[in-house]
Amino acid sequence: MLDKMVRDEMIFYATTNDYSDADRYERFALACKLDEKAEEIGGVVRSLVGQMTRNARPLRILETASATGLTAVGVTFALAQVSVNHVYTALDIEENLLRHAWLRGRGDQFVRGDFERLPFAHSLFDISIMMGAEGYRSKGMFYTEAYRVLSNCS
Repeated sequence: MLDKMVRDEMIFYATTNDYSDADRYERFALACKLDEKAEEIGGVVRSLVGQMTRNARPLRILETASATGLTAVGVTFALAQVSVNHVYTALDIEENLLRHAWLRGRGDQFVRGDFERLPFAHSLFDISIMMGAEGYRSKGMFYTEAYRVLSNCS
């Protein structure tokens, strides 16, 4: 059963789509244990990197719907454990969530944009991450766009 606060916050975000209070959203994300999920994602990324053929340049990571940057923390920590140099690009449509992440150093590049119309060139990234925003794919273009910007796909 969901904690009342978590349930109330889920209802709030589902009905208002109001992400103007980044601190409130992060408290909700932490109550949902998204920081623990971020650590798991970091482990998956570290495992993927171990299976990739790589050149000398930094690994290029794109996270769409990045919110306050909790996933960036988990991924960066996991890659630091195996000394993998990377550039982490955070994309979110909510400017205040990106600013929250930027102020806390949760990523390297911060881009405001729609994950169904990615503002990036073809084949730019090595890894694409999205945690938890699948339900917002109103146009059905997310997978097409992710495929387009991944370097081993296009």
